[in-house]
Amino acid sequence: MTAPAAGAASCEPVLFDGEGWEWDLETDGGVSDGTGDAFDGYANLEVDGAPYPGAGLDACGREDGDREVTYPNATMSGLNVSRKVYVPTDDGFARWLDILNNPSGSPITVTVSFGGNLGSDGDTRVRATEDGDTTDEPSDAWVVTDDGDPDNELEDPSLSHIFDASIPAPDESDANDPFATTDDTGERDYTTVTVPAGGTFIFMHSVAQNGPPSTQEAIDDAVRISRGPETLYSGLSEDERSQLRNFPADGDVDVDGVTNRSDNCVRTANADQADNDADVQGDACDADDDNDTLTDEVEVAIGTDPRNADTDGDSVRDDADQCPREPAIRRTGAGRRIGRRRCRSRVRRRTRG
Repeated sequence: MTAPAAGAASCEPVLFDGEGWEWDLETDGGVSDGTGDAFDGYANLEVDGAPYPGAGLDACGREDGDREVTYPNATMSGLNVSRKVYVPTDDGFARWLDILNNPSGSPITVTVSFGGNLGSDGDTRVRATEDGDTTDEPSDAWVVTDDGDPDNELEDPSLSHIFDASIPAPDESDANDPFATTDDTGERDYTTVTVPAGGTFIFMHSVAQNGPPSTQEAIDDAVRISRGPETLYSGLSEDERSQLRNFPADGDVDVDGVTNRSDNCVRTANADQADNDADVQGDACDADDDNDTLTDEVEVAIGTDPRNADTDGDSVRDDADQCPREPAIRRTGAGRRIGRRRCRSRVRRRTRG
């Protein structure tokens, strides 16, 4: 185990996410109970069946404004293995990065496992999985569980377990000890993980609490997080993004084929990335497509062109033009220029904000 750095922080902090859910971390980077009795020791990491040994109480570090706890290296099956656990203030989940570095001159092949025990005990119910049934299978990127005890007035939260981003890694085959009704343990295994000489692989997982309990909210969270919202990637370096094995280097939360950091409408599908006014905000999510301070909705209502800042072509922008549908200057048949005395049809309009 790598010695803790000077000024190291507690490995057992209690953090609260942006929706108020509790994450009481343990010295091995797992979560103890969560909110109420959501967990009985979960988010555990194993390499070739051996548990990550964790660290002393004050042997960890902090990153990302103290919202990410970094756990030190341990030698496991010839690899340097470490963990990072991030709990955001602007979203409702916890994220784990399990980092495998190969310091040797030869490839090393291992099995990596992530999972543990739930507080719902024998009342555990699998409510949904990615493929639409209630059977947790290795191909499911996510699974939702909750406490099915109808007599428990303080039921455990519904849980969204997000294992993957629906993109199986090229050199690993998934297997698992599945979650199942009345079975409170489950994990996802990645077999034949071959870390190249000098290389680093990272497996990213996330868990969200919902309730008390709420299956649909948990399903919504599982779908959203598996698509890779910006908050899921918060604080990741470019190297860490490139080393991810079970998620892409960037998410695509609106599923339009354009990754978040390249998407001019991150939350609105727009594969064409059209941007009429070149303001770096795509037309699909831009309330003012010609950047004249009149919203598209207002321009439709008053009869001006929402994609042309000067509808009547008189060099006066629609937002400053008292008669935006009539040119300010006209010419007579003899070519003499005359000014417009008054509009034939004035418009009333509102600007943005």
